Amino acid sequence: MRRPMAQSLLCPLALVLTVLVVGGCAAIPTDSSPRPLGTLGRQRMTTSVPRPESGMTPESLVRAFLKASADPTGRHAAAREFLTPAAAAGWNDQGAATILSDINVLSDNRTDRQLTVQVSGRLIGQLAPDGQLTAQSGTSTSTLALVRSGEDWRIDGALPSGAIMDASQFSASYVTHNLYFADPADHRLVVDPRWLYVGTSPPADMLLSMLIQGPDPSLTGAVTNEFPAGATLRRPTEAISGGGIRIDLSEVADADRTLLAAQIVWTLSGAGIAGPYEINVDGSPLDGQYASGWRTTDLAQFDPNAGPDPSIGLHAVAGGAFGTVRDGRITPIPGEFGTTHSLVSAQLSRSGKRIAAVTQEGPAPAPQHLLVGPYGGYGSVVAEGPAMSRPSFGVGDDTVWIVLGGNDIRRMTVDASGGSTRVDSIDPGTIHGLISGPITELQLSPDGSRVALIVGGKIVLAVVNRQPSGAVSIGAARLMAPAINSSALSLSWQTPTQLVVALDSADEAVETISIDGSQPIALPTGNLTPPVRAIVASSGTVYAADARAMQRLDFATTQQDQYWTEVAGTAGATAIPVLPS
Repeated sequence: MRRPMAQSLLCPLALVLTVLVVGGCAAIPTDSSPRPLGTLGRQRMTTSVPRPESGMTPESLVRAFLKASADPTGRHAAAREFLTPAAAAGWNDQGAATILSDINVLSDNRTDRQLTVQVSGRLIGQLAPDGQLTAQSGTSTSTLALVRSGEDWRIDGALPSGAIMDASQFSASYVTHNLYFADPADHRLVVDPRWLYVGTSPPADMLLSMLIQGPDPSLTGAVTNEFPAGATLRRPTEAISGGGIRIDLSEVADADRTLLAAQIVWTLSGAGIAGPYEINVDGSPLDGQYASGWRTTDLAQFDPNAGPDPSIGLHAVAGGAFGTVRDGRITPIPGEFGTTHSLVSAQLSRSGKRIAAVTQEGPAPAPQHLLVGPYGGYGSVVAEGPAMSRPSFGVGDDTVWIVLGGNDIRRMTVDASGGSTRVDSIDPGTIHGLISGPITELQLSPDGSRVALIVGGKIVLAVVNRQPSGAVSIGAARLMAPAINSSALSLSWQTPTQLVVALDSADEAVETISIDGSQPIALPTGNLTPPVRAIVASSGTVYAADARAMQRLDFATTQQDQYWTEVAGTAGATAIPVLPS
């Protein structure tokens, strides 16, 4: 059985960090989003790495070198202590780094003065200099030469470009932070996760410099950066007496200043850097109304962590009808969606005011229809065809995504009554260029910038690119969690950075997967009866339809032993859970 790592693995920003390190070390807190209990056992964050010790065996020296390589400070100065002067001078440590777990170090061709070692391990990911982590699978093998230097061994000769790093040291030394960029079409913030070394100081300067540099290239068609070309951080940030931070920028005259402030405030706030945030441009306030400092409450409309209204509550498709789940029973809602008996799947919009549902009258090969309409009212048919995926709403109530026949991706724009006003056929070419097979699931992220799909049983993440004309396309597709061997059955966005996935596996039936390249984390299976037919999630709760009923798992629990709890009134009903998204 594949055992997921206890926590995410992280990525150095070697080039950026070398420039921005100014003073001492300070641990950077993680984001405050709810996490499953399995992630709470994370190692204590540390910048401590091994140093060469007299009498080390070649094997122990190499293992210590791989741990020391987790520290990018001074172009991996700590790791270079394990090298001969010639090897240290010739090592090109820049570029992507390789993260390995389950490392084996085997010696060969040994004499009294020299030997070679084979370093092999399980691939976890590639770590780019800009903080992006790309998950990988398989194994990696490298050869290192060692020589005696005096009475002790040192690594000599040519080394592979980039760093090879021990996964356990990485998980104790790096942390994820979310940069935010603007989606001007919907006036929302889009997340761009990056992994940073905890020894970097000051973190505010580093995060601001990364914002100025712009988003990950994969997001180019999905976001804009309100920092214009040529913008700079005029001087290092400084603490304000009484609390908060002062930021002085230059060359931002053409920016949308409210969106610019939102990018800054929510990025720094999410990193645990407390406000108020006094933002100046060439010594003058960015906006005179907020001369004393911006607060998150001033920019609440951009809150990237805001979820649907919890009062909307859990719903379900049961007996072909749509209903609420409360008081120990499923109660059909008024209107067409609650009185029909032909629903196959359904989705609630984020506001809870609109429903999109797939209907089918009779068994296959009877066609399916996509019905969209107001909650409690009547729907309009906006698509017809062969087997349809579960629908997914866009950021608002006016767009619905669907996959017809396992390949035809459609994006429908609908009016107030649910009638279609525009249909975009989305080219899936970038997806099928990555992996073949039918698309059985498609769900849009809460911020509308990404789409998660199940293609041939594999999990794929892609970016939603938007044109000024309103047309959309899908690009930058990549496999998520390629090491997962089981087929994916259903998925749901828990937050803009994290998915919950149901797998065709008895041992690891449900896992969380982060878009930052982290290793998947298996959720508990106590009381769960696979297979899991469908899954939905909010930031604090997961609902799964298993072989017996609908089950619930709370993320925010402090209990050490977590179990799924049956949702009252759903036993034997083959109910499919639905949450607004």
